[in-house]
Amino acid sequence: MKNNGEPYPVEVFTGTAWEAGLLKSMLEDNEIPSVINGSGTQPLNQSPVNMSAAKIFVSSDDFDRAGEIVHDFFSDMHQDNREEE
Repeated sequence: MKNNGEPYPVEVFTGTAWEAGLLKSMLEDNEIPSVINGSGTQPLNQSPVNMSAAKIFVSSDDFDRAGEIVHDFFSDMHQDNREEE
């Protein structure tokens, strides 16, 4: 893909609309603009786990920082799951 040095959208996450909503908030808290695509038309409070996959896109300029936030999100989620067992 030729981009002439200009930023371009990069996918950083695919998952449920519920997870995407949480991650989008976390990205915005870190001043990383993002877009959710394909999250379906249902409100997030209605069967969020069974909805079609949602994807989050960020600017290529923010990819590394966004990737760290996504990684931390899943690390924290897995840690919480282990503590509940």
